[in-house]
Amino acid sequence: MKKVFSFLVLTMTMNNSVFCQNYNEYYFGEDVYLYKNALLKIDPKPTGNLNYCFYGTLKDCQTAYNDNVLYPEKDYKFNTSKTKLEGRIFSVDKIINKEGNDFTGKASRINAPILILKDTTTKEIIYFKYDIKYATTSYGFPFLTNVTLPEEYFCNKLESKKDDFSGEITIQNPYSLATKEYIYKIINKSDTTYYLSLKAYGSTVTVDGKGVIILFEDGSKLEKPDEKIDVKVGQKDYDYSCFIRLSKEDIELLRKNKISKYRLYIYDTNLSSFSAESLVKYTNCIVKK
Repeated sequence: MKKVFSFLVLTMTMNNSVFCQNYNEYYFGEDVYLYKNALLKIDPKPTGNLNYCFYGTLKDCQTAYNDNVLYPEKDYKFNTSKTKLEGRIFSVDKIINKEGNDFTGKASRINAPILILKDTTTKEIIYFKYDIKYATTSYGFPFLTNVTLPEEYFCNKLESKKDDFSGEITIQNPYSLATKEYIYKIINKSDTTYYLSLKAYGSTVTVDGKGVIILFEDGSKLEKPDEKIDVKVGQKDYDYSCFIRLSKEDIELLRKNKISKYRLYIYDTNLSSFSAESLVKYTNCIVKK
């Protein structure tokens, strides 16, 4: 009886630890290996209209998208019902390829991994097909995770190029289709300068717009009222952007504070928790480099 009681106490302690952890919107794209042994739970406020495609057997998950999903919705039987998964926490027990072997390399649409998930309470095993189509966004990945990435992960991703004629060196965070915030360090013979590039979208066209306001999570604010805002036609809307030269004080703000949202003239952009933390870490990396 004493052993049973001890086991129950240990189990309750472990479950409390699982549920008390912080979970964030981290989507690692092609670096799917970072989820190994991580804890995941359904994002209660996902970005976009997500399709929840979970499967009860590996065989169903290995085939093309089909109606054999786990807990199908009443009206859309090819989707898993979100309500059946909300509040549950899963551990990523294994990451495999479609042949059932351990997944290696980078995730892609051709090299698509499958996450084997175990419910931390019921121990139910379910399978999730990791869709890399939107590899740079949280779209299609409906989870929050407890993973916290070290700064070195971001430092190793910095991109650097040297101008063959001037010898000028430009260092920046890596380019992706979904990234709207870039930090730059430009090194030449005379000095070193830092720039912040921001982008927003608008459904109307505005020329000669001016002014940038950056809001940080701690309530502080960075304003550049005279900053020129550029505009060009995008795929669907109009793309607004700016290229801000940063002072030493600006750099220190960006090194310590996460941006919650910013405004380019009248057009706003909100940052996900992962994008905000990534920019802080990239800024620290780029200063040290």
